[in-house]
Amino acid sequence: RLDRQVAIKLWNTDGQDAQAGLLREAQVLAKLSHPNVVSIYECDVHEGRLFIAMEYVDGHDGHHWRAWADPDWREVVRVGAAAGRGLAAAHAIGIVHHDFKPSNLLIGTDGAVKVVDFGLAALGDGPSLLRKYSSGQPGTPSTMAPERLEGRRGDARSDQYSFAATMWWFLFDAFPYSGKTAEQVANEIAVGGPFAVGEYPVPGTPPQVRRVLEKGLALEPEHRYRDMEAFVSALRDAPEWAANRRRRVLQVTAMSAATSMIVGLLGFALLSQSRDGGHTQANQPTEESVPAMPQTPESESSIDEALELLDDGEFQEAEKRWRTWHSDRYGKDLPIYEGSLRTGKAFLAKARDLKSREPALAFRLAVYADNVCKAAQLDPRFRGQLGETSTMLRQAELCEAEANDLWKELQRSI
Repeated sequence: RLDRQVAIKLWNTDGQDAQAGLLREAQVLAKLSHPNVVSIYECDVHEGRLFIAMEYVDGHDGHHWRAWADPDWREVVRVGAAAGRGLAAAHAIGIVHHDFKPSNLLIGTDGAVKVVDFGLAALGDGPSLLRKYSSGQPGTPSTMAPERLEGRRGDARSDQYSFAATMWWFLFDAFPYSGKTAEQVANEIAVGGPFAVGEYPVPGTPPQVRRVLEKGLALEPEHRYRDMEAFVSALRDAPEWAANRRRRVLQVTAMSAATSMIVGLLGFALLSQSRDGGHTQANQPTEESVPAMPQTPESESSIDEALELLDDGEFQEAEKRWRTWHSDRYGKDLPIYEGSLRTGKAFLAKARDLKSREPALAFRLAVYADNVCKAAQLDPRFRGQLGETSTMLRQAELCEAEANDLWKELQRSI
């Protein structure tokens, strides 16, 4: 009647009491209104079966999204933080999901993030009729909290574990424990050892993000976060923590290099004085004596193709084209600065252009720009060089800083 697409889920029941209980619980779920939770529009009984009409999301579930979008770690953190806010909203009204996993997370083509399928949800500490009548096992072993594997009743902290296990899979291409059954996972937990990492982890994930997830994966619930909001806050702060640490390392490195240069120049001056009777003018280094950075020509065709793809709106393909070009040249110690800076600036300009109209897409492009401008600073010609390189590095650092500021601003608005 409202002329909108909906998704419909049906349950079979075996009596009026069960049916009434299911309906009451579905009605409570319908009260959960949050931008990161799929909305329930209607719940009723039709021909003896409970049906729930809910929001339709045009996009992918988490499993397909990882393969389709090939997200970098910042995009995974953005999606995860949004999903975590949805779970926190559910916890705030006493709803525990109990089966959060990649397939119960939807990412729309517009970048929207929605938690879905509260079919195993329980209200507070009570039993769940929806759990009783859902198909399959009550939960998924790969993402199930240890206390629930042991048969204990879970709570909101169990959702934290499932959330952390899901995020681990997104970033490291494997669930923390590789077992397929509850018994196999429980045995792995008992044996101990490091969490699993798959064949295709997301490159560049900061150790700070990993540590945030490891706390969420604590075996005992009391060792996890205070609540889901605290978990989300730690996850969102981790990139800034990583960036601040990187800036501190760069500052210390720069100071050390400057100190070494000053000491070297002083030593050179003293040595010249001792040899020339204090006359050092002819031997002092000048700006012209600094070694010039070799200008090896770059292959521009791949970069031009990447920029053409970007202009045509093929953003993911453009980023992949640059990444292939970069990997090939970096592995051969060939220059990457000029091409990377051109690409990074182009992504940044496009992100600014789309900022107000399509903020989720602009966020993604700003993240691309940030990554590409970082890569420009790793040009092999910069190793051990001074002088001309400092100006070039400042250009790449400025591009990175502007992209970093933009994606953080956009992250708060989507």
